[in-house]
Amino acid sequence: MRLALLALLLAGCTKSAVPTPDPQPEPGEQATQSFGQKQDRADQKISASITAAREAIPTNPAGADKELEVAQSFLPAPAPEEVALSRQRISKNDTKEFQEAQAKGKELAAELENLWGKMEAQQAKSTKDIAELKQQLIDKHLALEQARKDKASTMLSLVGAGILAVGTLLVAFGHFIGIGKFNAALVILCGIATVSLPWVFDSSYFPWVVGVTLAVIAIEVSVVLWRKMTAKPVECPAIQDHSPEDQPK
Repeated sequence: MRLALLALLLAGCTKSAVPTPDPQPEPGEQATQSFGQKQDRADQKISASITAAREAIPTNPAGADKELEVAQSFLPAPAPEEVALSRQRISKNDTKEFQEAQAKGKELAAELENLWGKMEAQQAKSTKDIAELKQQLIDKHLALEQARKDKASTMLSLVGAGILAVGTLLVAFGHFIGIGKFNAALVILCGIATVSLPWVFDSSYFPWVVGVTLAVIAIEVSVVLWRKMTAKPVECPAIQDHSPEDQPK
């Protein structure tokens, strides 16, 4: 089972010529570590059971057989051809053949450990690549957000400059349209407040500044409209009609 998992993982890693990080590596880093730890414990239990069973065969063959059953419970069902090969090796009882099988077993175990180490290294690299990609996305998002703030700040600065210009004109010529210098000064203050908005965007007082500015503008507009609506029309003096009889002769 462990060899099959390693083969699938390594095969998946070598399919692409250009290494690209897997956004959701399978299994995940924690799952891989958990699997490796459980597999190591299972290997240790199997090895311990086989060692103890071999020691107990001469004195307690029944107990040794049961302990081998315990070891077998940790393993998948064997392939029939592998069972036949083991039975043939036992029937021959050839020392050289046993030694060759042991050497192959040790070689396979070493190869498994090597492959497992490569898989863990690939897993760590994929995790690092994913973290770097996430950081790049965060950096791009922050850059876009900063660009949006800069654009809004520029627009507010232009609007504030326009309001200041209007306020200055009202100070000079506002009396022609019924706007006093006090009201013109309020318009100038609104322009100053608008220009200063970019510096208070990230401040906790930003909503208050916006609210006060809008309130002042609304009050100013209301005052102007009220004065226009309540202003009395200017009455022109009556023109006296002098008849010819009233003129001195």
